[in-house]
Amino acid sequence: MIRRLLVNPFVWLAAVGFAGSLFLHLAAVGGWVLVDLTWALLLTSGCVVLWGAALLFTGGIGGAPFRPAAWRMALRGAAGWLKVAAAFAVGYLVVSGALFAWAAPGTVGLTAGDGSGQGLAPALVRFFSAAWLAAYAVAWALLDSYRRAGPPRALRCPKGHRVSALAKFCDRCGAPMDGGQG
Repeated sequence: MIRRLLVNPFVWLAAVGFAGSLFLHLAAVGGWVLVDLTWALLLTSGCVVLWGAALLFTGGIGGAPFRPAAWRMALRGAAGWLKVAAAFAVGYLVVSGALFAWAAPGTVGLTAGDGSGQGLAPALVRFFSAAWLAAYAVAWALLDSYRRAGPPRALRCPKGHRVSALAKFCDRCGAPMDGGQG
């Protein structure tokens, strides 16, 4: 119960940050120039606070962020649609980043191309808002997983060795993990 009380505000922050990032992204795709940098500062600050909370609650990504098993364990309790949304947002960030890098030489500046020198260029906002979308979506999924399933717990094989929550066999003795206890 206390876990939900502590994590719920951060889950809501992730949802609001994701919605704000989506709004800015769609506006940038439509050519809107971001003149007031307050939104960019708020979304970036929100990402820092949210990721700090996500890593604090979940205990990190198992010490190996590039191993798929670590992500499966960290996201084991997240809603299915949220896992798909986070994966889509990360994939979209990769594609968006590649397109941004391809279009950037000579065509994308830091400021709007209307000659006023005011505001960020829509292409720059589009790239950063895609990054915010991915950051908020993944943090949302991590926090949702923690809220539903709790922190990852160390399991033990039938012979008492510690094993990963996703292990099918014990690394030390090879015992099958069909009924390990936490």
